[in-house]
Amino acid sequence: MDAVHEDTADILLVGTGLTAVDLALTLDRPERTVHAASRSGLLPQSHALGPAGPMEAPSWPRDLTLNGLRRTVYRHVSRSVRTHGDWRPALDSLRPHTARLWHSLTPEERAEFLAHESAIWNTHRHRMAPTTAESVTRARTARRLQVHTGTITEVAEDGGRLAVALSNGRTLHVGWVIDCTGPGQRLEDPLWRGLFETGTAVPGPLGMGVATRDGRLLDAQGRCPRPLFTLGAPRRGELWETTAIPEIRVQAAALARQLLAPPARRTARRRPVDGLGLPLSTHAEAATAYRSGLDRVLKVRAGAEDAFARAVALDPGFALAHAALALLGHECGAAVDVPRSLADAQRCAHERADERERSFVDVITRRVRSADGDRALIRHLDTHPADALALAAAVPTIAFSGVTDLDDDYALRLVERTSPAYDGHWFHTSLLAFLRQEQGRLHEAGELAHRALGAEPASGHAVHALAHVHYESGAHEAGRDWLDGWVSGQGRGTVHRAHFSWHIALHELALDDPAAVRRRWFAQLAPGRVTGVRALVDSGSLLWRARLSGNWQGELPTSDVLDSVAHEVLERPATAFTALHVAVALTAAGDLPALRRLRDHAAGADPVQREVIAPLCEAFAALVEHRFHDAAHGLDALLPVLRKVGGSAAQREVVEETLLYALVSAGRCDAARRLLDARLDRKAAPRDRRMLAGLAG
Repeated sequence: MDAVHEDTADILLVGTGLTAVDLALTLDRPERTVHAASRSGLLPQSHALGPAGPMEAPSWPRDLTLNGLRRTVYRHVSRSVRTHGDWRPALDSLRPHTARLWHSLTPEERAEFLAHESAIWNTHRHRMAPTTAESVTRARTARRLQVHTGTITEVAEDGGRLAVALSNGRTLHVGWVIDCTGPGQRLEDPLWRGLFETGTAVPGPLGMGVATRDGRLLDAQGRCPRPLFTLGAPRRGELWETTAIPEIRVQAAALARQLLAPPARRTARRRPVDGLGLPLSTHAEAATAYRSGLDRVLKVRAGAEDAFARAVALDPGFALAHAALALLGHECGAAVDVPRSLADAQRCAHERADERERSFVDVITRRVRSADGDRALIRHLDTHPADALALAAAVPTIAFSGVTDLDDDYALRLVERTSPAYDGHWFHTSLLAFLRQEQGRLHEAGELAHRALGAEPASGHAVHALAHVHYESGAHEAGRDWLDGWVSGQGRGTVHRAHFSWHIALHELALDDPAAVRRRWFAQLAPGRVTGVRALVDSGSLLWRARLSGNWQGELPTSDVLDSVAHEVLERPATAFTALHVAVALTAAGDLPALRRLRDHAAGADPVQREVIAPLCEAFAALVEHRFHDAAHGLDALLPVLRKVGGSAAQREVVEETLLYALVSAGRCDAARRLLDARLDRKAAPRDRRMLAGLAG
């Protein structure tokens, strides 16, 4: 463009916020038209000529949702107009509360707010000075400033100028296009580009700014690896309102206090910490291995056992790593010499460990020895709520049997009580999602699972919770397809991949698809592909359920499952949850002598095995002996206390399905129909509808 026309060429401003207003007035010329375009086409409102008086913020609902926030704010604005004759005091009164309100919304609600309310919020919250508003009005009246609603769809050179097509169908011919959409991630800046490339910084929620916690940069795992801070626009994803001088002034003051505070008195040697900031009594190399193991446990990824073993190899005196190995061997069937690991943990804890580590070793000792293990775990978490490995052991999910010797809802209360120590961490959110679906609060569980996966896509606990939501809501086709895709992709690295395959097979059972069930079992659940306790919990229970529902014809390969499990596990299972699945596999195999040995073991084991597993073995033995009335009576009596064995409702459902089989075999068709009706009331399943129709016939 030649110099004569540079000062008079029309200009397009992309954006209609305060930046665009400032530029429009700066570039205003009698011979020029300044265009401004945005999705909303809204310009900022103006400040009042004089103050209308202060106004108190409204009272917020206890459980604040986006819809509740909308209602509260609109009522508050109406009250302001009635009281002050102006809406501005209402908006100004929200200023100290904006960050907290933003934190209270789910990621989905924040995205909805951005899509529908952000434009009207910004134009009313970030206002022009009255004199600026008058200048804008004069420019618009003279048609030197024209505002358009739309986005740019195409730009082409046209005779030395730019032809800019907008989504509203209009084409503008301008000399310049200027981006006024405000600060973003600025990846082209060398500093930010370097931080992003090294993983020290990652994009913030919903792509706004960068991920921060209290202004400190977070990495992709939600950690603060280095003492790097930011303020202002980069914190938009964390705070939403962070671009005005008053907010930045508060952030700067807080940062200055933190950076200028006198250094705390330090010991000669700083202790390393785990992934959630708890100190570890070991050196840096062993701590790194331990953090890797803990991270894998929390994500339900493979390799935790190897990482903990590497930690004790690097530091044989590391009590916590020894105890973690004992826990995995006891609860998860890992190939660990549990007595030896436990003895090493106790010895090392006595020699070198802090109070938390000694408490954790005591908890694992009690759990292995079935001596007040649940209550010891609860006492430990009351004192050390941020101990993530202890919390994982306390919640009955995919990896651990959880607390079982207490009332049914204790795990939920425990997760809710420890919430402040995790501050929305994806692991804690994943556990809460699983427990919400156990309560039947499926919609809330799904939202929590998606929130956790948004922060950590590798969270196996969140995937597990979502798998249960699909199953318990009867979304069998959608659940099958979604989970099958995950297992074939990112789920390849999970330590309990067979359990996710089991979940897919449950959908196929519910859909009454025996061919799919059979293919799934041989491809992903047959012994050789699955071994140990997992073969009992997933492979063995699936075979039995397939036989009960008529989805497996021919001989059950149960002996292959039993052969893949250690003799000690079959004869003397350490937990009631494992014992339940041993009993199921022995029943499927028709092994009466082994069932009676299991009954005798349970009668002398922990309270849950005595109360639940011993009579369960009696009922299963009656089934094998075709004493169906006795079997149905025994199984029906156990349903109210079955939750004590731990695990999920979907896992314990195998007992209910065995009861249904016993009722039909005993000729108690009315009772069987009532049970099927109750199951169909909970969730739809073509298999149950087929079985109900068969009973009616």
